[in-house]
Amino acid sequence: MFAGVTDDEVHGWLTDSRALAEAAGSEADMAHAAVGFGQLAWLRGDHDRAAELMTECLPTLRRLGDRRCTGRALCMLGRRAYENQEQARAEELLRASVEAIALAGQSFVLVSALEALAAVYAAQHRPRSAAVLLGTAHSVREAAGAHMRPLQPPDQELRHTLVRVLGTASFDSAHGQGERLSPTAALRLAPLDEESRPVAP
Repeated sequence: MFAGVTDDEVHGWLTDSRALAEAAGSEADMAHAAVGFGQLAWLRGDHDRAAELMTECLPTLRRLGDRRCTGRALCMLGRRAYENQEQARAEELLRASVEAIALAGQSFVLVSALEALAAVYAAQHRPRSAAVLLGTAHSVREAAGAHMRPLQPPDQELRHTLVRVLGTASFDSAHGQGERLSPTAALRLAPLDEESRPVAP
């Protein structure tokens, strides 16, 4: 799936994985299989089903202390909340995703969560915070190995919108600041941003 393969063979592997987990009575492996099915549903375009699966397995992942898969689930739920224009909920979920993944480590999810959170901040009329997070996401993307980078390229439309709102110099300053920050440091900085200029869609 991380390579963009979402065919029936992948579904078959996940089905086998879930069956083995159930036979072994492994709660952790059953939760991991559910995460896999959620990711597959998302990549196939069924975002409602993906969110449903992630919502179901999230309490188990948290109880097991699985930060990596918790971060994956939170990222997907946050992106779905953003699609549904639930900006406050999207912010909460995506911030929690970044915090979990920054500790557990998984670059492609971390980049996705940071870029999605930047889009949320832009929608909340917080363009400087959005630009900072894009800078942090850029650094994480560049530092990751090729196999750990998201297949989806950075959102150039969001970047161009922020440049238009902030001006090139201010955008470059904020983006550069984000490049020098760790993901958790970027999260701490974001609430301090008092930028109030609206971002046009």
